[in-house]
Amino acid sequence: MSIDKHIGHFKIGVVSLSNSLYRKDGSDILKQKVLSGINFLTKAGFTITVGKSVFNSCGYKASSIKERVEDLHQMFSNEKVNLIMNTVGGYNSNEILEYLDFAHIQKHPKIFVGFSDITTINLALYSKAQIETVNGAHLSYFVHHNNAFDALFDLLKNRHQSLTNPIYVWENEANATLRQPGEIKYLEGKKEAGVGSALGGNLSTFCLLLGTEYMPDLADTILFLEYDKEEATSLPSIERFLWQVRQNGIFKKIKALIFGHLPKEVAGEENENDNIHRILEQVTEGCDFPVLYNACFGHIYPSWQIINGTRYQVETHPQCLIKTI
Repeated sequence: MSIDKHIGHFKIGVVSLSNSLYRKDGSDILKQKVLSGINFLTKAGFTITVGKSVFNSCGYKASSIKERVEDLHQMFSNEKVNLIMNTVGGYNSNEILEYLDFAHIQKHPKIFVGFSDITTINLALYSKAQIETVNGAHLSYFVHHNNAFDALFDLLKNRHQSLTNPIYVWENEANATLRQPGEIKYLEGKKEAGVGSALGGNLSTFCLLLGTEYMPDLADTILFLEYDKEEATSLPSIERFLWQVRQNGIFKKIKALIFGHLPKEVAGEENENDNIHRILEQVTEGCDFPVLYNACFGHIYPSWQIINGTRYQVETHPQCLIKTI
């Protein structure tokens, strides 16, 4: 693939709706990663518009609620922008939701891209403004995976994909040790096929919207979920979040569940009794829809990029199949 073929088609606006780009110790490594992504796209010939508060800092947040909301509103109003990308994830982007003017956003539809903590914004914009949102690359992602932008742009233009695991993945740093994720796995004894519209994102962030007006209707969906290590022990955290999803009635609505590949630290907690297979088996007991896991979706590089609302076909037999239709 060549990113050149996308120049002129996408005009990119940059926002920072979650974490600050500066660490407590004063390190600006995240800022440098974001600048690397912006510089790469600029040199390639893309038009880039950077939000006023992107390089601000308000404690561990990028900027105040008001500044982040203004940046996002301005990007949707800007006629020179048709694709809005985030810098990084982190925490607390959900706090801006009640201040967003969804009617204004709906009048100026743009493609919106982010993952991790940006899951809340993705789902709220999809639900309340009916715009297209993508579980996809942040600007900082470029440092980890040089083809991430091209893969995103190609998906947005072609709209078709058949999802398989790559041979190698890594996480956190571009020079980290490569790992082989292996094949997509599934639970036996479930329905072998399902068709529905893709929705999802980061599990713990997804759960922040449960019971709120910002959660989309999950009827007839293919639910994509992934987890990033946030607590000292991750498996109990994954399990209780999934029970929260179940107890909100979501498993009575969906057509399939696809769970992401576990980060190395999380997978290191698995043993004979406590593992993602056992957790998924118990939490979906009595539910008859395909359950696939170890999918390369989440906080790994490269990660699948998913357009919310896109129709997918999922099968477990004779082999795992996840493709757009």
